Amino acid sequence: MHRPLAILSVLALAACGADAAPSAAPSTPASTASVVETVATTDTTAGTSAPVESVESTAAADQVAATETEKKTPSSIQPLPDIAVVSTDGRVTVAHGGAFTAPARGLIAADDRTLISTVVSADHATTTVRWTALADGAVEDEVDLDGDLTAVATGPTAQIVALTGAAAGGTEIVIAARDGERFRHSYTSELLPEGFSDIFVDSSDVPAGLFVIEYLDPPPAEANAPRRYRVRVVDTTSGDLALPLNLRNKGETVDEEMLGFGRTHVLSPLNGLLFTLYRGLDEDEAGYAFVHTLGFVNGVWCLDLPLDLNLGELPGSVVLADRESNLFVASANGYMTEFVVNDIQNGEDEPHPSRTASVWTAPGNTAGPALASSDAGLLVGQGADLRWIDEASLKVTSTLSWDMSIEAVALLPDGTALAAGTRRVSAITPTGDLVGESYLPEGFGTVARIVVLGET
Repeated sequence: MHRPLAILSVLALAACGADAAPSAAPSTPASTASVVETVATTDTTAGTSAPVESVESTAAADQVAATETEKKTPSSIQPLPDIAVVSTDGRVTVAHGGAFTAPARGLIAADDRTLISTVVSADHATTTVRWTALADGAVEDEVDLDGDLTAVATGPTAQIVALTGAAAGGTEIVIAARDGERFRHSYTSELLPEGFSDIFVDSSDVPAGLFVIEYLDPPPAEANAPRRYRVRVVDTTSGDLALPLNLRNKGETVDEEMLGFGRTHVLSPLNGLLFTLYRGLDEDEAGYAFVHTLGFVNGVWCLDLPLDLNLGELPGSVVLADRESNLFVASANGYMTEFVVNDIQNGEDEPHPSRTASVWTAPGNTAGPALASSDAGLLVGQGADLRWIDEASLKVTSTLSWDMSIEAVALLPDGTALAAGTRRVSAITPTGDLVGESYLPEGFGTVARIVVLGET
């Protein structure tokens, strides 16, 4: 089955510190020597093309949409693979056999197999934390904690979780294991946990440190405005805030203030690294961007990005590929740059991109790209466009436009794309065939991530 679309087959940061200079690595444009354009067959199954955030969802509208889809979708359409979908406002819904569950507040652990959710009592006095297996929905563990808390970060094995709550003039941080509370401390500043260190003291099963972002100014009036921050480490034995170490030189501590927009992030459990894309706004950083690298062995480092990406002005995204050995950064202008992850941790010289290329062009399309990878290569969703990219050559192998505002993507090993947006998730082949589709629960927010279950 096809939706109305056009298919194109193509053949053939400034660093965190104030003293760093932007990288100006040369670019290598991808070849676009041969382009073949074809028009796919069409039918009348197109859904609404309005961005998801502009759609007023109602039970009646969802019922009509579901009925229309049932009428027009051929019986050959298969259910979506089992997936979990995460929204930008911290909710998770899981699909088995194509049917989504009611959304839960929480997060997916680094193992991609466990949902850690929270339910707050009506009087806001107690928060119940549940560990649920994504494979079958079975609740594995459950603990009750005092206060109104939100799950924010987990350990690599899904055994512990960091939660935050309001405290007088700042933040309360609580760490819980599957058998109960392990740590609680209040701070007079606003802290956001990012991840646990992988260093343990004596026989404790709680990591010795919790990395946090400490915000240095009040919340801005505009939700997407930049904020000044620095990285700190919570000592889970004493509660003290300490300085992180230099990721590449453990003899140095890092004490830097940064001003920037948080963008997208990607976690590498295999390497113990968290990569976050930021845009700097200080005088010497204006117009530049950087990838903040957090190493769970207690270290931070910032990666300079080539000016070709223009990420000081445009949105971008990050993705890990080739079994977490390579990091790709993409810009809305179609440029991509690649880092070898091992060079970031162990290289003798300061890590630089291994290559930068103009992979696609889309004049006027400044939507933020959504990235995914698998053994089938790389996938980019931007606006209504999907692009399949050969990882070795960084050349586009297939492009199509879809009838949705794409928010997040995933890529199956056989090359099938999963695209989320406009209140639904669609499974689409590189040739433009719709092979699966389900509507998201009513009122579910903008999609931040799609996790394919059983892939790890």
